[in-house]
Amino acid sequence: TFTKYENNPVLTSEARDFRDPKVFWYESTKRWIMVLAVGQEMQIFSSPNLKDWTFESRFGEGQGAHGGVWECPDLFELPVEGTNDKKWVLLCNLNPGGPFGGSATQYFTGDFDGMKFSCDSQPNVTKWLDWGKDHYATVCFSNTGERTIAVPWMSNWQYCNIVPTKQFRSANALPRELSLYTQDGEIYLSAAPVLEIKTLRKEKKEIPAFTVANDYHIDSLLADNDGAYE
Repeated sequence: TFTKYENNPVLTSEARDFRDPKVFWYESTKRWIMVLAVGQEMQIFSSPNLKDWTFESRFGEGQGAHGGVWECPDLFELPVEGTNDKKWVLLCNLNPGGPFGGSATQYFTGDFDGMKFSCDSQPNVTKWLDWGKDHYATVCFSNTGERTIAVPWMSNWQYCNIVPTKQFRSANALPRELSLYTQDGEIYLSAAPVLEIKTLRKEKKEIPAFTVANDYHIDSLLADNDGAYE
């Protein structure tokens, strides 16, 4: 049963693009944190009760890619592989401005103190979560314990409205588990398909090693296969 809160909306703005709230509990300050996409920046608010919100900070000016509107933020903490450190990750989807045109997901790594997010990288560094054209609006599940699992939209605003389908427009991509690693002194975010997708496998066929000279044909891979295989 839901009862509409009489004082809605709890937060308003004069900004043209003021949307996509991601809310989570921050234990250190005992407050709820809300990250909002506002134009070409992310704004952070805090609240003790989810009703009364205080503006804390903004992030974005001079940071990363700004080819379009910033959308669908997410903010979470992850351990850095091979170290005892943890870092915060700010997901930032934007459209247009992706590395190959249209929409895409960039991210920033740094620190968060309950009020302000500080990026570790130089302002001119842009990190893309995926270099394909069909990876956008990436957001993470809540309450997944030690795992951080994200799901992106498998399409691009360049052509999503004209894809040859009926009843739906595109789909979500496979869920992926996120982790942090270090390379050449910079921290990056990796995204690997969740292990649970292995339960979808039904049969396996092993093909012996072979050498290709000009071409090599495999006439039948899996008998009666419906077209989905790995």
